[in-house]
Amino acid sequence: MGERTVPEITEDDIRRCGHWSLAAYLGPLFLLTLLARRDSPLARYHANQGLVLFLFELVFALLLWLGNLLLAGNVTALAGLAIFRGLGTLFILMFIVWGFSNAIRGLAVPLPLIGHISLLR
Repeated sequence: MGERTVPEITEDDIRRCGHWSLAAYLGPLFLLTLLARRDSPLARYHANQGLVLFLFELVFALLLWLGNLLLAGNVTALAGLAIFRGLGTLFILMFIVWGFSNAIRGLAVPLPLIGHISLLR
């Protein structure tokens, strides 16, 4: 893990792989991006960002599930959990839009808060 450098992204790479990079932010479709364009620095960068976001979404869903399980019957706590769900969902949607924007413009800009994590080489 940690920060990594991105090989130079060319205009040809953006033209060939920009749409594949968009798919990386749609949950498990990061894998499709990775498999379809593994030779593209742009697609690999956004596949990594999509993987990190997908894992973040899974952890968020697990926390919500555990919260519902542990707080069942406590109306006040469930109201707080509903606020947590709303804010978390808003952050995830913002990350997806941020990723789409970067991918379509051919930029390798990390997502806020979680984008510095590098899981793919």
